[in-house]
Amino acid sequence: MLEADLVAFVTPLYFFDMTSQLKKVLDRFYMVSPQLREMPSKQAVMLATCGIPRDWPFNTLKLHYQALLRYLKWKDAGQIYVSGVVNREDITASAWGEQARQLGLSLSDSLGHKNTSLLTD
Repeated sequence: MLEADLVAFVTPLYFFDMTSQLKKVLDRFYMVSPQLREMPSKQAVMLATCGIPRDWPFNTLKLHYQALLRYLKWKDAGQIYVSGVVNREDITASAWGEQARQLGLSLSDSLGHKNTSLLTD
């Protein structure tokens, strides 16, 4: 993580926040936070899904993500929140997959990465 240009947080919504597994990773950040906070050029993205077909359940997660960015002094490079998702097909049959692909391509361009084969296949 210290060497990464960008960190992607990807989680289903679980009781209005990220999963406990992702929260555990974030809690471990604090062990190396002085090093991570010295990297203000680091970027992050948040991708989250929710089974409830409403946008409001993401409110707590959005606040948590913004607080994390503020604390670490990182830049937000994009957020995608998809509601009404229960099965994989719910995403693949919608425009959200394409939106995530476009975000990936824009991040690849902005970070100067040339290999986008996973994003274009």
